[in-house]
Amino acid sequence: MEELVNLLGMGLNDVRFIGIWGMGGIGKTTLARVVYERFHDDFDGSSFLANVREESGKHGGLVSLQKQLLSDVLFQRSTDFPSDQWQLKMIIQGRLRHKRVLVILDDVDQPDQLKALAGEQSWFGQGSRIIIITRDHHLLISHQVAEAQIYKVEELNNDEALKLFSRKAFKEDNPREGYVEMCQKFINYAGHLPLALKVSGSFLFSRGLNLWESALVRFKENPPRKILDVLQISFDGLEEREKNIFLDIACFFKGEGESRVTNLYDKPDIDIDVLLKKSLVTISFGHFQMHDLLQELGKEIVRGESPEEAGRRSRLWHTKDIRHVLKDNTGTKLVKGIFLNSPLEIEEMHLNAEAFSEMKNLRLLKINNPHQTTVEGNQDFTGVPYLKELILRGCTRLYKIHASLGNLKRLIQLDLNGCKCLEILPLKINLESLEVLDLSGCSRLKKLPEIVGNMSRLSKLSLRGCNVLSPTRSNKLLSFSLMQRRSPDPMGMLVRILPGLTKLDLSYCNIQAIPDVLGCLSSLKELDLTGNNFVCLPKSINRLSKLERLLLTGCMDLRLVPELPLNVSWISAHGCTSLETLSCSKFVGRGLWFLNCIKLVDCDILSAIARGHYQFQEDSFDDVIIHGSEIPIWFSHQSVGSSVNLPACKEALSRSDANGFIQINFKTKGPGLEVTKCGAHLVYNGRCVINPYEDDLDNSAEDTKIEQSRDDYVGDELAGFSGEAGTSKSNDVDVPHPKRILFPNLIERLVLCFGNWIGNLCTQGQGDSDCEEEE
Repeated sequence: MEELVNLLGMGLNDVRFIGIWGMGGIGKTTLARVVYERFHDDFDGSSFLANVREESGKHGGLVSLQKQLLSDVLFQRSTDFPSDQWQLKMIIQGRLRHKRVLVILDDVDQPDQLKALAGEQSWFGQGSRIIIITRDHHLLISHQVAEAQIYKVEELNNDEALKLFSRKAFKEDNPREGYVEMCQKFINYAGHLPLALKVSGSFLFSRGLNLWESALVRFKENPPRKILDVLQISFDGLEEREKNIFLDIACFFKGEGESRVTNLYDKPDIDIDVLLKKSLVTISFGHFQMHDLLQELGKEIVRGESPEEAGRRSRLWHTKDIRHVLKDNTGTKLVKGIFLNSPLEIEEMHLNAEAFSEMKNLRLLKINNPHQTTVEGNQDFTGVPYLKELILRGCTRLYKIHASLGNLKRLIQLDLNGCKCLEILPLKINLESLEVLDLSGCSRLKKLPEIVGNMSRLSKLSLRGCNVLSPTRSNKLLSFSLMQRRSPDPMGMLVRILPGLTKLDLSYCNIQAIPDVLGCLSSLKELDLTGNNFVCLPKSINRLSKLERLLLTGCMDLRLVPELPLNVSWISAHGCTSLETLSCSKFVGRGLWFLNCIKLVDCDILSAIARGHYQFQEDSFDDVIIHGSEIPIWFSHQSVGSSVNLPACKEALSRSDANGFIQINFKTKGPGLEVTKCGAHLVYNGRCVINPYEDDLDNSAEDTKIEQSRDDYVGDELAGFSGEAGTSKSNDVDVPHPKRILFPNLIERLVLCFGNWIGNLCTQGQGDSDCEEEE
């Protein structure tokens, strides 16, 4: 409230247009009424024009609103004014330009309403305040309301919501004894939306606690029309494509990434922007979100398309409806999407070709139904030519994909992740629109398809755990069946077929050699080769100029990492127990992980990377983890134990202790890890000079070791390899993440080496029977 009052700038002589913006039912009008009651006496005249959208839709509605405005401000009867809209505009401009007025326009949704009632600031006298209440942010901007003058009404916090709900349910500010838990359930249902809190609270007034649970179930299954009708006003004002995108998000994509919508629609950016500006959706960290009641509105609209027969609705997401449509073959051309995320306990579901035969306009089919979906017979996809996403995750009873799949020209995403019993794919595929192909975990595949035609849009390919790449089935990597076998120019063919590939996952594929053809994937940004058996990477990898992330964790036979492209910012090579040589001296990225690379005894190259990075780069690593027994000597401040004291510069004296030192503590992650010695080196912003190192502070720590039980350590970072069993000296403590602390004009860049990292892991050599690759 006070923030809105500050926007009014009471006492100043400028003319201000102020916007109050937010979703339906959020309390915009209520807030504006409070402002009006508080300040209207401070003006020469005032007018609160309620329900502008509704009133202007009536015959002569805008004329009536103009007359009311003049009548309120000039204290005259509305019959004193003409009934011509243009004449009334002239009167407003002429009669109010010398008056200090407060005008509130409630629920505005069209530009012509503003042009008729408050076209320009020059219409009003100095010190006037015109408040425009709307659900449409863009409407305010287009009327030249400054962004800084727009107040967005947010949902109530929990205390405010509880107080409002209690006033309606008990006529008191606090809930009665014994009702607190149920009150919170209704607040959660309402999503802190004032309208829903008022409606539900009023409904429960004077009703006993024994009825509240039943009422909550009823509200969730069938939200009150009074709530939905208010919310639907924004939906009704959308264009047709905007409505479809809203319904897709409500039924399928809430919580999903933006790409899910961009896959289904051609250049939908402007449509999404409209939904954002009308407060119908939000985007948080690249994912769509919307209020729960708006989502329920969308689902209710779809259910209303055909209340009795689900097969005549545009979108299906409810397990019961989907089972009915697929079992009884009641689907029609009206069905555009099927999205099933089912719990394991539901009864088995069967898919057959006949069930989809009438769904000519199906765009999205997602069955995420582990262990419970059986695909019967041959699934002929010729009847669904508009299919853009086919997602059959975890369908462990899927054995074969029909050849017709290979001809779906509009298919953008094919996701068969976790279909571990799948054996047969189409022999050939010509999926010219395909951008994402995920065959992760399809371990029984006998052969990968041959690509015919152009698949230049493919940007993400995951074959994680596909044994089809193992040496028993194929001795080639990227030319495996994605290229014509007798091509005279395999490199050129690869570039032509997969020029847009940005992410390639070949982890756990039992690959024993990486060919030079890898260097032809010029668009590649992320390469995951985790858990394979090759000895070295080809020098051609240096040609991947856009490569940013390289994952080599658990490649236990890897001995050599050649010079890498300068753009690489992250290297993860945990558990590369045979790794002996690094040639990446020019690495200047943000992540360098070589945990348990026991043959990298000489860490000179790693120290050179870290030292060079800090001396010449403005930015610093997020993490640096290197194997070795000692912290490099050029770390000017070293100490036994898990903390080190640094002398504070003048800029950081306020953060130092009584002796002028700053203490930095280091923590570890997982059982079996203990900080026995730590070090830090200061690099001052501006000069970025590494000072001469000081003598080692304590040589007694040189032989300090950490012993770890293999059975005690569990962590994603070490997945794919294990070590020799031993004893553990440490407690289960926090996460090892080398820390960086920033002070004004000072960057304290810290590189941490723990003594002997994992201790005696695999020190007896690779032949040790206890060193087994983790599946």
